[in-house]
Amino acid sequence: PFFYFKIVQYYMVRHQMYCLLLGIADALAFGSPSLLYHHLPSSVSSLRSSTTFSQHQSKLRLYSSLDSSKIDLQSDDTNFGRGDFHLSALIEEGDVVVYQTGSWLVDGVVVGDDAAVPSFALAKIDNVQVVWTHNCEHGVLRGIEVDIDPQDNTRVLVSDPLHDIEFGPEQLLARLPVSWEEEGSSVGISNVPLQAQLWWSDQESDI
Repeated sequence: PFFYFKIVQYYMVRHQMYCLLLGIADALAFGSPSLLYHHLPSSVSSLRSSTTFSQHQSKLRLYSSLDSSKIDLQSDDTNFGRGDFHLSALIEEGDVVVYQTGSWLVDGVVVGDDAAVPSFALAKIDNVQVVWTHNCEHGVLRGIEVDIDPQDNTRVLVSDPLHDIEFGPEQLLARLPVSWEEEGSSVGISNVPLQAQLWWSDQESDI
């Protein structure tokens, strides 16, 4: 039994180092040092105390007013999780997604601006460059900024001028049921009404 335990332990350490090295490669490739923190294995991030994690979690977690039966929510743990089960594994070109901005948590590590109130933004995805393992995901999603039409909350509009964005899979909150009138269209139609305050955080209620 001890022999088998040592074998399992060896491969767990190898996997953690693999995730860490790929995270470093991402940070170098995309020119963003903060990307490095997106991919720290849990054994590294667990150096933070559980008290600190709980405090950050309550401040950085966003809550949705949308029904998970109508949209795909990463927080819906009956359908999504980590690695191959992460929502990012289903994202395709043209999908409209919601992602977290400001600050967020990655395995207990604060990423982004530690002092910023977490918020959300919408994007139309152009390409996904993500690698998934059995329990982690690392890479980047790229697209263009879109916003809810202030005159019609069932429409989303591509920003004018175009604004390119990119973010990590750990920022991904949801995929919205939006279809485009035609290829290259700047107007998307949502199957559910979209309100300006789709997500909120505990921290906002204290401000």
